[in-house]
Amino acid sequence: MQDLHARFEPLLIFTIDGANFIDADDAKWEVLVAVRETNGQQQLVGLLLQYNFYAWPLNQRPRVAQVLVVPPLQGSGIGKALIATAYDLAHKRDAVDLTFEDPVLGLQRVREKLELEQMLACPWLVEAADAALKTAEGHEVQQQAAARQLWKTAGCNGQQQAGQQRQPQQQSGSSNGTVAADTGQQPQGRGQGQQASGAGVRAQAHAAGASAQESPPASSASLLTLPEKLQQRVIKELKIHKRQVPAVWEALLVLISPLGSHGMAAADHALHEPLTELIMGRLEAAHAAMADRYAANKRIVVVEGSKEDWFVYKVVPRKQWQSKAAPGTLPEPLTDTVNVGRHTVRQVSADDWSERLQQLTAERLEQLMHLKQKIPAAVNTQATGSSWI
Repeated sequence: MQDLHARFEPLLIFTIDGANFIDADDAKWEVLVAVRETNGQQQLVGLLLQYNFYAWPLNQRPRVAQVLVVPPLQGSGIGKALIATAYDLAHKRDAVDLTFEDPVLGLQRVREKLELEQMLACPWLVEAADAALKTAEGHEVQQQAAARQLWKTAGCNGQQQAGQQRQPQQQSGSSNGTVAADTGQQPQGRGQGQQASGAGVRAQAHAAGASAQESPPASSASLLTLPEKLQQRVIKELKIHKRQVPAVWEALLVLISPLGSHGMAAADHALHEPLTELIMGRLEAAHAAMADRYAANKRIVVVEGSKEDWFVYKVVPRKQWQSKAAPGTLPEPLTDTVNVGRHTVRQVSADDWSERLQQLTAERLEQLMHLKQKIPAAVNTQATGSSWI
């Protein structure tokens, strides 16, 4: 197997960005191969490399490092079969979970589709998703109805107050023998009524806010969050990594939801906003963290002793050093900035990040709607048993 891998390894270097040669003498490396038999001959058409890390106390956590399928056969399901085999081994060995080392976008989507199918095969998980969707939809419809009633009540109160203010003014005008139309003056009742209406709306909103502070209701998106117990069960039974579980869970919610079904536009359904908020929250947690400019960099710590006793490296953007700060001193921390990125931390303005986050959310929702069309209908109806489908 080592000789076979050694012959295939140069193709890995030229095909996978950032790939390196592995230590073939390390027993923790494991190779899964896909072989095609043609005219009595066996051809190696793909392979998967994984490294079995130790997991306390007596367990292991395999990590997929490289997956390669020969270019003419890419897209034929060989890569998905290799990943499925890696999951099968993780199940048989009762590993903690199966992790992936910086997967490219194509591999990540193949992985997510496979993990989504695994979730669909679990009736208890589909029932939980179905119940969460129904609860969130009911809560969202109730919130929308309450908002409409609030504005309706505020409008009625404003009109009533305006009428009460106009009546005394008309009586006063009649007793003095003057009419607003004759003098050319504009009637004051309407403007005051509008002000009263606005005040009534603000009073209603303030009262609603005060009651919300006393007992804050859960948002519809929070009702879609996977409970901690179910998340632990997913990790234990499906071997999906804990950071991957929320992404696959949101895909499951979109898949079995009525979004885009029966000719209805996805944005018109009551679940569109809660699902969008759920996706945006996960993306924000994964890609950004509000912090000061030094949060992601190393800090200088003052210790006793002379300057020659210690040193520390610190990453500082070149533009900041070219500022008006005094020589040898750090510039003032930036405000209203966001540190984004998993490997390379960079700073963007809060407004730019908000716009980028909305774009990422829209792209993710579009991807999930496309994935919803690719999942076979037979898998949807037979495995899920959901009342939405």
